[in-house]
Amino acid sequence: VGSCPIDGGHLGVAVAGGYAYLPGQVYTPDSATGYVNVIDVSDPEDPVLVASDTVGQVCYGVAVSDGFLYVAAGSSGLVVYDISDPRNPVRVGHYQKTGHRPFTAMQLAVVGNVAFVADYFRGLRVIEFLGAGVEEPPNERPSFAGHGPTVVRGVLMLSGLGTRSELSDNSVMSRAALLNASGRKVMELQPGDNDVRHLSPGVYFIRAEGSRIQGVEGSSAKVVIQR
Repeated sequence: VGSCPIDGGHLGVAVAGGYAYLPGQVYTPDSATGYVNVIDVSDPEDPVLVASDTVGQVCYGVAVSDGFLYVAAGSSGLVVYDISDPRNPVRVGHYQKTGHRPFTAMQLAVVGNVAFVADYFRGLRVIEFLGAGVEEPPNERPSFAGHGPTVVRGVLMLSGLGTRSELSDNSVMSRAALLNASGRKVMELQPGDNDVRHLSPGVYFIRAEGSRIQGVEGSSAKVVIQR
């Protein structure tokens, strides 16, 4: 009936509201780049590519739920887009874990705001999208992802303090502080669990001293504290 040729390899598709969402990747001799393509299929005989965004090195699976597009992006983890305007998808969430066996998202299914993700190394991961970020249930809290804020309820889990990064030969930072939105320090952070139940809900920033927090590029990371 119709077709829309797009360069690269493609491994999945989701269709909703007259648009098809096609993940894929383009390979060169030196690298690979993942893409999410949005195709207007309101006329099946004449589908038209209307938007595209790069996502890591590969994109395997996609799913649409409640106006959001969920992307299984291999070693780049889970990426979430707001597709209220499908021609202008906006990245609003990202989840990834680093370590010996990082989260490698291959395929997924989504029910409501809960993503059931096939992790290449660890089987099934169940991840909840909260609007300002994504997280797993409280018994497996997320490390910081670097794309959008991490949502925290009750306990902020900080890894990488006083250790050496598995991704770098440099020592990771030895101290960190939590700042409020105005830049005022509200507490010192320790490796492991940090009780933040006494803090008011809102946006905060982790300020690190040293080369990196495990999973965070740069010297700071945003967190959203909720009740």
